[in-house]
Amino acid sequence: APQPAAVPQLASLVVDMKELSTLDSDALRSALTPLATGYRAWLDEEEKRIEDPSTRLSDHEVTAREVLADARRSADAIALGINLICSDADALDAFRFANQAMWKQRVHTDAIEKRRSDSKLSLRDALEQVDEPSRRSWRPFQLAFVLQCLPSLTDPSHVERSQNGALADLLFFPTGGGKTEA
Repeated sequence: APQPAAVPQLASLVVDMKELSTLDSDALRSALTPLATGYRAWLDEEEKRIEDPSTRLSDHEVTAREVLADARRSADAIALGINLICSDADALDAFRFANQAMWKQRVHTDAIEKRRSDSKLSLRDALEQVDEPSRRSWRPFQLAFVLQCLPSLTDPSHVERSQNGALADLLFFPTGGGKTEA
C-alpha cells in the first residue's frame, strides 16, 4: 500500500500510532484532517471522470454518482469521527489508548520475532531496534474505518444504531490487507 506521502491529498496525514497516542486535540485535528479533506479532494477528481468520454462511464453515470454520494457520506463520517475525538475528552482518551495499544502490539510482535532469531537479544534491545514509524503506522484506510465508526460506537442513540437505520460496517478483502487492525 502506498504511504500517505506518496498520495498528494494525504501528504500531511499522520499515521504513526505512537505519535497519534500522544497528540493533544488541536494537534490531532491537524494530523487527521487531511484524511477527510484528501478523500473529498480525490472524490472531486473522480467525479470529473464521469464526464470524460475516455473513461467510458457514460452508460454508468447514475451508478457512478450514487457510489460517489456514498463515498462522500463516508468522508463526512470520517470528519465527524475526527471532530468527536478532538472535542470529547473520553473519546480522545479512548483514541489515544487504542493507538498506544496498537503501537505496542505491533512493535512487540516484531521484537518477539527478532528475539526468536537471536536468543541473546534482550526484549528491551529488540524493542529499540523495531520501534520505528514504518512498523507502527496505520494504513490510511484503516484509520479512516476507525474514525468513521466512532460516532455510532460512542452514541447509543446514533441513527446507525436505531431499529430503522441500523448499519454494520464490514471490511472484506483477501488475507493480509489489515482488517484486524482496522
